[in-house]
Amino acid sequence: HQRSYTFEPIAPDGYDYVQELQAGNNIVGKAAYFIAPKYSVGFKYVRHQTTATLYGLQVENGENGAAMGTIKDNVVIQSFMLDFGLHHAISRFILLHADIAAGALSYSNDRQKSDGNLTISSSSFCAMPSVGIDFLVHRNVAVSFDVGFLFGSIKEPTVSDKTQIFTGQQSMDRFDIGVGVNFYL
Repeated sequence: HQRSYTFEPIAPDGYDYVQELQAGNNIVGKAAYFIAPKYSVGFKYVRHQTTATLYGLQVENGENGAAMGTIKDNVVIQSFMLDFGLHHAISRFILLHADIAAGALSYSNDRQKSDGNLTISSSSFCAMPSVGIDFLVHRNVAVSFDVGFLFGSIKEPTVSDKTQIFTGQQSMDRFDIGVGVNFYL
């Protein structure tokens, strides 16, 4: 099935729902130390959060048979990584950089369903190559544009409701585009 960050097919017509779960908000923090004028080593934190709701699902309703229900996923994917960077100044005000980061990935999905709530969680290894360009607007401040790709997958997550068991592997791969501010000390 399509990558959905949810560990199960949602519904045969759930394509739009899956698309909503793949988009989301990112917060990235990075601290690096330049070990040479062109090379840095540091730590990178990436938090991706997405939420989606699907209405009109058919759910079992005990003695009353089937009823219409909803499902809402609130997914948070966090990555804690060691980062290695290569930097190249193409002018006094423009700096190109390429990074490779690797570390731990944490996945959590607080799922709300018509027939009860559950939490799905797991962790794994991840890697993230990225490239970007910084435009210095002040001696120590730059506006940055970055693109990166997070590689990672998780399998056999822990589920708070032990009546549901998820098997298989779920890809956490994601393409990120970012705009931000970098500070150089």
